[in-house]
Amino acid sequence: MFQTFTMKPFALAALASLGLVLLPAPGHAASIFINGTKVDGVLANYKLTKCSASFDARGDLFLDCPGYNLSVEMDDAPVSRAAQAATPPPASGPASSADRTPSAPQPMPLPAKLSAQYVLFTSQSQVGATGFDVDVFINGVLAVRLKNEDVQAVEDVTRYLRQGENAVTFVARKKPSVRQIKALPNDFFEIQITEGSIDPATDSLIIKAGTGIKHRVTASEALDSTREFQLNVR
Repeated sequence: MFQTFTMKPFALAALASLGLVLLPAPGHAASIFINGTKVDGVLANYKLTKCSASFDARGDLFLDCPGYNLSVEMDDAPVSRAAQAATPPPASGPASSADRTPSAPQPMPLPAKLSAQYVLFTSQSQVGATGFDVDVFINGVLAVRLKNEDVQAVEDVTRYLRQGENAVTFVARKKPSVRQIKALPNDFFEIQITEGSIDPATDSLIIKAGTGIKHRVTASEALDSTREFQLNVR
């Protein structure tokens, strides 16, 4: 009469009842077979009697136990001790950004609203006398393109600015004047960016003195030029 045992995975227990001490061969983890069924890591609290034991050349243990019919029912694939040892324990501190599950992209925060408006305006001692067109870049973005022939330009440039320091670059390019002008060496083309506003009712410019930057090119200059300023905005 056969005794049937259905075993689920447990930590491997020593077969003390057989009086056996297992010494695996170097470089090989010994396995245990009962009636030809491999039972590594699945025996715990079992006592088998009237068994004979033999070892093969690899050091594996074979138990011949008449009257026992063994089957192994695996709920989950067992993890070898070597694999368990190779798996690092979870970190006790906060997970790194690489360990976290990526979240959905977050919207970029809106820039802080400025407490004041800023305007750009120009003036010339004699329109077209300097021969310069000037491009104005604010924080690397082309904000205004000024022409030598323009009588006066007035632009609200608040949208290009952010709180704190702002890089403002003036790129002046000399070009032949299309108008016959008797220019003097001190004729100038001046550009200012300052705190102020444009009155929509009268289209007049209202500025707050001493709150901005100023750049000037003159008719005596013959070469293209680039100048950068820092504008502190509140």
